[in-house]
Amino acid sequence: MSQAARFVAEDLAPPIKNHLVKNRTKGRPIWHAIRYTIERNKAAGMGRELLGAETARAHAQISEQHFRSLAEAIPQIVWETDTDGKFEYLSSRWSAYIGQPPHECAQLGMLDWIHPDDAERWVQARSEGARNKTAWQVEFRLRSATGSYRWFLGRSVPLLDGKGEVVRWYGTATDVDDQRRLAEERQVLYEVAQRAIKSRDDLLATIAHDLRNPLETILMSAALLKDDATESTLAPKVTKKIAIIERAAKRMEHLIRDLLDITSIESGHLSMRPTPVSAASLLSDAIEALQPGAQDKSVRIEMHSDPAPVVVACDRERILQVFTNLVGNAIRFSPAASVIVLATQLLPGGELVFSVADHGSGIAADQLSHVFDRFWHADERRAGLGLGLAICRGIIEQHGGRIWVESRLDVGTTFFFTLPVVSRGNALDAIGMGSARPV
Repeated sequence: MSQAARFVAEDLAPPIKNHLVKNRTKGRPIWHAIRYTIERNKAAGMGRELLGAETARAHAQISEQHFRSLAEAIPQIVWETDTDGKFEYLSSRWSAYIGQPPHECAQLGMLDWIHPDDAERWVQARSEGARNKTAWQVEFRLRSATGSYRWFLGRSVPLLDGKGEVVRWYGTATDVDDQRRLAEERQVLYEVAQRAIKSRDDLLATIAHDLRNPLETILMSAALLKDDATESTLAPKVTKKIAIIERAAKRMEHLIRDLLDITSIESGHLSMRPTPVSAASLLSDAIEALQPGAQDKSVRIEMHSDPAPVVVACDRERILQVFTNLVGNAIRFSPAASVIVLATQLLPGGELVFSVADHGSGIAADQLSHVFDRFWHADERRAGLGLGLAICRGIIEQHGGRIWVESRLDVGTTFFFTLPVVSRGNALDAIGMGSARPV
């Protein structure tokens, strides 16, 4: 215990009681007693203040030791500055990086080592923190002992006094150079990949456009040959081969259309002509167009629609294209004698949900997030470009709708998409001239 503390402890010991002797309460004895009591109490108060101050200093020393021990233990550079930004403390990691001992940097600030291009950003962040008396952070390059620069993330917090004024700042500098360079490399690679994708898409679009004319010629020639073959004795054989040519050409036509559609969607130039359309007529037209393919596989298509007429705003041909892709997939993955259900459900928010449900093989949970990716196949052995579902997403999103999928292996898959509702009630009155055929 220090001498001051010992003095205070002794001074705070129970005082010796002073007695006033009966019948001797006049004159100097009582005056001396009162004065002694006052002086004694004053000394006790001063002693308590002295003890409190020493206790506070002891706590402060312990806190400072804890702070410096922690500063030396962590991998960041740690500093303490006054309100003008002059260093009052620097951890040993500063010296290891800068190459100068802390005492040589005592009258300097961080700006003496920060890259000139980052100085303004540092000053602005520090000034804003000082103005608001709040913590601040900024990324900057710090010069090392070799003269090279590395990126650091600087963070600083203020120490406030009892009046809420800043008395000093504590800060850390974390080396983020490796992470930043990796991020820059990833950005460069991403930009290279995006340019490659754009080049590929441009090439595909050019090829698709160039292939359309010769493909139309092939289809037209096949149709003429079919007419001529009816008058020939070789009609059965020739007709069969012409049918093969037509199927292959139509398949090519479908692939070319997909390539053109996906490039139009990516560029935001997909042709759309929304009009009011009866939701029931969309389902009916889709079933009518896709029923032959379903019958070839002994699959039945059913329709479950809202009993009240509902009119949606859409491009009829594009939405039928969506149904063609979704129902076509359902037919391919459905077992014989199963049922595919096309249904609608009206949501309170003014959207109509269309769904296409099958009882096929389903999609694995880890693949669901990739279903609408371009060039993706659930089964790599399947033919095709893998663009159908990506096109469906592009068409629905350009209508302002949403599309998603739910699936379980060996149970089935259901695709959902929404379209904005124009009205409920009399569909033909809403449409006007009856452009949609009610079911």
